[in-house]
Amino acid sequence: QAISAFGPQSPSNANINYNIAETSSYRLSPYIRGSLAGAVDYSLRYNWSTTRSNVSAASTIQVSDWAGQLRGGTPFQKLTWSLDATQQNAAYSPGPTTDAKRLYGTATYMIVPQFRVSMSGGSESNDYASPNMETRGTYGYGFDWTPTERTKVSLFQEHRFFGDGHRYSISQRFPLSNIRYSDTKDVSILPNQFASVGLGTIFDMFYQICNQQLSGLYTDAGQLNQAASSCATNLSAQAGVSPSTQVVSSFLTTSATIQRNQQLAMAFQGARNTLTLQFDRTENQSILAANAVNNVFAQNNLTDIRQQGFNVNLVHTLTAQTNLGLMTSRQKSTGTGIGALEATMTMYQVNMISKLGPKTTGGVTIRHTEFDSSFNPYSENAIVATVSIIF
Repeated sequence: QAISAFGPQSPSNANINYNIAETSSYRLSPYIRGSLAGAVDYSLRYNWSTTRSNVSAASTIQVSDWAGQLRGGTPFQKLTWSLDATQQNAAYSPGPTTDAKRLYGTATYMIVPQFRVSMSGGSESNDYASPNMETRGTYGYGFDWTPTERTKVSLFQEHRFFGDGHRYSISQRFPLSNIRYSDTKDVSILPNQFASVGLGTIFDMFYQICNQQLSGLYTDAGQLNQAASSCATNLSAQAGVSPSTQVVSSFLTTSATIQRNQQLAMAFQGARNTLTLQFDRTENQSILAANAVNNVFAQNNLTDIRQQGFNVNLVHTLTAQTNLGLMTSRQKSTGTGIGALEATMTMYQVNMISKLGPKTTGGVTIRHTEFDSSFNPYSENAIVATVSIIF
């Protein structure tokens, strides 16, 4: 992981510099779920995780939380309800220990099978923004709309202790393409600050395309999932990108932040060409009580850090065994507050990947990178050769 959003950024894990920290996360998450008298479903999950880095600038963080839910119906067939309770403790070493609790209920009404509305209400207590626990009410509303099997729209707006939080998502699936937009705003702590859903956006996009193409060949959902996952992994390899590729690289923090993440991703597959596009924008705001912690916010007198970028990747199939790829990407980080920082990295890349055997793949990459910053700017020209063996 990058230690700072404004230090030299590395174009790949093979390029190590002083702004890179080896970061390890471990997570244990046992749960129990079932049904009470066949009328109410219940679940109880315990999450324990620890994240540590090999640099003194980043804290070791240990998180433990409980999450329980009750869910059931009502005499009104179209009206359902759920009750959720969470409790979380996050301990930073060095740094503070924060506690957060939340209890809220949600009612959902299905107007038609394709459209349902939801409302929620409850309270939450935490010591993120003050030395003592503060309790505030929460409420929210939203809807889920699925006009077709290929189109999904989801919106939920919520009033929280930090203001308004939300979860928006729109996705449209075509036979050979997929478009998805998501926008979320919530409190974030490590390791969630740099975690991705599934294996990453590139994988998720290819998975949707593969699932659509293979759906008629499998009747078993488990077999379809396995085949689509394998197909998506192969398409990622052919494109010369990691399935977990993220446009905007995160950075290590030693406190909770208010994070907003916006992402637009598109994937198009043709007979001999595959095109993927990703656009990301992430904003992290420091929470008041965390300003005393020795992190990138406190060190540079920043109140928020904004990162935005894009990645465009075009792959052309030369032969049954060889692919040619063209990629360009850009990431810009801006810090605002008493201090002000800015850093931009732009990269252009050409790569050729070829099957050398049943389980062996070879590749050559030519890359040009420009890093523009008031601290340690650099330019790079690189030729990288790789050999991958699957066993």
